[in-house]
Amino acid sequence: MSRGSGCPTPRRVVGIVSASDLVRGERQSLTADTARLPARSGNAVPAEARVTPGTSSAGQAVREMPSPPGTIVLSVARGQALVSAGTAPVLEPGDLVSALVHPSAPTPGAVMSGSDGGAAGR
Repeated sequence: MSRGSGCPTPRRVVGIVSASDLVRGERQSLTADTARLPARSGNAVPAEARVTPGTSSAGQAVREMPSPPGTIVLSVARGQALVSAGTAPVLEPGDLVSALVHPSAPTPGAVMSGSDGGAAGR
């Protein structure tokens, strides 16, 4: 680029952004957006569940995961990566699944993780 005099514009580094910074920002944005949805829709609440070893969800594609009717899976966090649920990833132990579920769904986190009773939730 030039400044009119034909000289190139000096460039300098003003910051460094890593891939993990981008993923963290995307997660924060997704969490904030998801938290606002129940206020606009009385028929959905956010839920998160971690897939644990030995559950029925481990080794299944997102679309095959046992979940209450009307569940919308938003994302799957795997380590430092954020995987789009639309790509139908196969769930692995340790994955964090974020979804919207109906408020009357029984223990959303437990259902999403494929366990009978468990953590995560609304």
